[in-house]
Amino acid sequence: MVSPQKELVMVKRALDYLSSLRLTIFLLILISGASLLGTLIVQNKSPQEYLEIYGPTVSTLLWVTGAIDLYHSWYFQLLLGLLSLNLIVCSLDRLPRTWRRLRNEQKQFPAHLPEKSRFYDRREVPASLEPATAALTQTLQKKFSHFQSRSVEKDQLFFVARGSLSLLGPYFTHLSILVIITGALIGSFFGFKGWLPLFVGEVSDQVRNPRTGEKIPLPFSIRCDDFQVEMYEASNQPKDYKSRLAVLQDGKEVMQKEIEVNHPLRYRGISFYQASYGSDPVVRLVAVKVADGATLGSDVALGQALSIAGTDLSYALVDYQSNLVGMGMDMGPTITVEKRQDDQTLQSFKLFQRFPNFDRERRDQYLLQFHSVSEKKWTGLQVAKDPGVPVIWAGCGLMMLGIYFSFFIFHRRIWVRLRPAGEGKLTLEIFGQTRKAEGMFEKQIKILGQTLAQEIKASPGRG
Repeated sequence: MVSPQKELVMVKRALDYLSSLRLTIFLLILISGASLLGTLIVQNKSPQEYLEIYGPTVSTLLWVTGAIDLYHSWYFQLLLGLLSLNLIVCSLDRLPRTWRRLRNEQKQFPAHLPEKSRFYDRREVPASLEPATAALTQTLQKKFSHFQSRSVEKDQLFFVARGSLSLLGPYFTHLSILVIITGALIGSFFGFKGWLPLFVGEVSDQVRNPRTGEKIPLPFSIRCDDFQVEMYEASNQPKDYKSRLAVLQDGKEVMQKEIEVNHPLRYRGISFYQASYGSDPVVRLVAVKVADGATLGSDVALGQALSIAGTDLSYALVDYQSNLVGMGMDMGPTITVEKRQDDQTLQSFKLFQRFPNFDRERRDQYLLQFHSVSEKKWTGLQVAKDPGVPVIWAGCGLMMLGIYFSFFIFHRRIWVRLRPAGEGKLTLEIFGQTRKAEGMFEKQIKILGQTLAQEIKASPGRG
């Protein structure tokens, strides 16, 4: 059984380790390495894309380790959690001492001034104590506004503290990192990234998770009104491509914007980025009702379906081949169609453009015919919702504040003592302390001593 004293020692060691700079550096190295891997490894693609890029062995390893979505992996979030714990323990351990130092700035004049210090200045001034004290008080009031003063026997003591907020710089920086991590976690758990290809004129109220294929609903609909590609004449490579999108809320158009790369459309916290473009075959699919010869036709792209009005039947286009070779001959353009009812696949079959009556072999109530095919361009939109962005920006603001406090505000303490020296003279002593910009502070001490001595000499009643 462990004694209470040993338990306290173990807890103290654990807290000391959690608040150590060594742990901070170690965690930052691990997080930087993981972030580098997340940059080098393509993130959030489909299994087929990983097979094509990395091959079966490497892609399987990436899936098992979660490296395909590294920033949402359990080990990356564990690293962020440990870094947050490290910063919290470190701040809680050191903040009370810093706060006491802020509240109890050293106001008592040191008993023995370090005359050999580079921040020490001493001058003999011919003046009387009372008018010199008044002149000194007035001068310090003009230069520093706030200071403490007291009398000890015949000595007049003054204390000035400046730049005390610099002591809080590290804590603002720690807090900013915690806020940024919180914002990232909010975006990770409550946001999403999706993929949305749209043909001109097409409307959609959902996007697809590129990794899982899951459909993510949108609180509004998005419509593509136009899409244009500009090419370089010499290389025939894309120079620019842009889409004109419209936002529909409850069936009414509420917003329209032309987007291009790095110029997204944003609405209700969801951003639509111009990511890519392409073209897909669009098939003219016609259904003929065998009983009465009634026809129903529609242009159908891959993944879309021809729905039979008044029924729960639909025929979905799932594959297209420009020329199927089989049975010793070229079959020409060929499509694969699935017959569905209530989203259940009943059967799958092929149709050939060259043989419009080939589907009679199915002996179905509807004869399907593959009439024509054309290429239709689509715009590829990357869709992102990240509710943690405002929190991250707030964290960045806190970090800039912490950096400003730490590097651009100097904590300085200045003591001034005025004491009689006999024969109508006064001794003016100035001593300062700082840990930053020491060369500049040394000059300021000398200039302050010179200024105060001049003001005392100019005071009424000088000796």
